[in-house]
Amino acid sequence: MHQLFENTASALCYSIIHHRCENDNENIDFPHNQIVQFVLQQHRRMPDYLKLPIILLTLMFDFWGILRTGSLFHLQSDNIRWQQIESWKQSPLGIFQDLIRFYESLVIFSWEAESYEPSKSNL
Repeated sequence: MHQLFENTASALCYSIIHHRCENDNENIDFPHNQIVQFVLQQHRRMPDYLKLPIILLTLMFDFWGILRTGSLFHLQSDNIRWQQIESWKQSPLGIFQDLIRFYESLVIFSWEAESYEPSKSNL
């Protein structure tokens, strides 16, 4: 179950990076795994009463892919993944929207933090 959670979280992060971040900084080549590790680390730091709901919702999101396409979310192509992410963002169920917001906010924060390099600033 733990590996399935991490695979799904990783697939979510990669899709968010691809669709929300890469176009902003096309010439920057980041190791996306650093961002995935940041998101997983933030999850590990959560209080116990929040960890389990995030795991369960993430796994539900992964299995939701079977209903849509016949395969788990983390095994789908990026474009199909993005369609599922967008459908959860537009869901009438706030908890689905909140899960996507959780991942998007951490990914975008980490992406922006990684893209800022103080050594290259003109200060």
